[in-house]
Amino acid sequence: MRRYAILILGNLVLCGCKSEDAGKGVPTAVASGSGAPLASGSSAAAPRKTAEEEAAEALAKYTAALPLSKPLSPKTGEFVAGPIKVGAELCTLSDGNPVSQSHMGVYSSVRVIGDHIAVIGGTEGVIKLYKIEKGAGCKLTLDTAVGDKGMLKPADHVKPSRLTSDEQGHLYASSGVFGTIRYKKDFTYDYKCAPRMSGYLVPHASGKWGYGHFVGSAMSKIDFDTTGCKGDTSFIDPQKKAGPFAMIHTVAFNGDAVLIGGSLSDGGKHVVVEFDKAGKEKFRIGNTTAAVSPEDGFGWVHAISMCKLGLCVLDSNYRSIGVWTADGKKHLTRVSLKEITGLDYGWYSDFVVSKAGTFILAGQTRAVKEVSEGLIYRLSGI
Repeated sequence: MRRYAILILGNLVLCGCKSEDAGKGVPTAVASGSGAPLASGSSAAAPRKTAEEEAAEALAKYTAALPLSKPLSPKTGEFVAGPIKVGAELCTLSDGNPVSQSHMGVYSSVRVIGDHIAVIGGTEGVIKLYKIEKGAGCKLTLDTAVGDKGMLKPADHVKPSRLTSDEQGHLYASSGVFGTIRYKKDFTYDYKCAPRMSGYLVPHASGKWGYGHFVGSAMSKIDFDTTGCKGDTSFIDPQKKAGPFAMIHTVAFNGDAVLIGGSLSDGGKHVVVEFDKAGKEKFRIGNTTAAVSPEDGFGWVHAISMCKLGLCVLDSNYRSIGVWTADGKKHLTRVSLKEITGLDYGWYSDFVVSKAGTFILAGQTRAVKEVSEGLIYRLSGI
């Protein structure tokens, strides 16, 4: 009687003959659970595409779909919660709204410097500089008299994805990994801050000091002068659990106090915590006990700013701006961005509160799903 060896490999069962049966046939492979033999010599599954191949395929689909896609025409509205009324006005850009393959990547950051608004998006790290026109309506005109025909292109190997500013007119463009470029108020190059020191750099209003942060790294206090950035003193270090955070999302200022949005070391819930300059916690906001999308909770903390209503926190995961009193003691409301922008499922990457107005960036997929469009709104009542 012949004996057989059964070898199980993953989901395949191979039935092989003893050595004396060698040459009498080829073992039959049977997919477990199917009972159906695989034909000898049948072709294997198609090899998985490389990242480069997938990117090229996506670009080809986007290029083919672009002429077929139509610009968005959202109807703005108003959010009302008791005495709070927040509205949105869609801005008109002189060079038209940008388009992209991704609604999350079409815009990434925004800041206002005087009567100019600086925006960045896409993957090239190019900053566009628009003049905020006076008069009726929100009109933004690309200012070809500044920068390189209205643009600041990557410099010193820094391809930025985030913008910050101080009240002295400096614009800071950070890449996180490769450092930060500081620009003067006329948008000319000032200097570069080293990547190890800055990460994503957030300056104090004075322009004399600030903080640098990066995912998984220590948050550092940084000093500025006319020649560059100095100092690298750890303020909050998630790796050493110095402070409550496992991960820092974003940083902002409230006077000299710093507001840090991030995920807690204990449980991973998302909060905003205010610390004084010495690092002592003053308050924290964000519901960490409710299981599902509480009104005063966060899906993520994308941006923080003091605002007309108190303290405003942008949470694009919940498509909202949460509003608290300035001292963090009371949650006032959660503004629905869908209600005011008219976008079905927008992605809101950043917002800025300034003397020239409050602006928010949005990205939305068009009816032709391969194409997304970027939009800028000016908000009122907030």
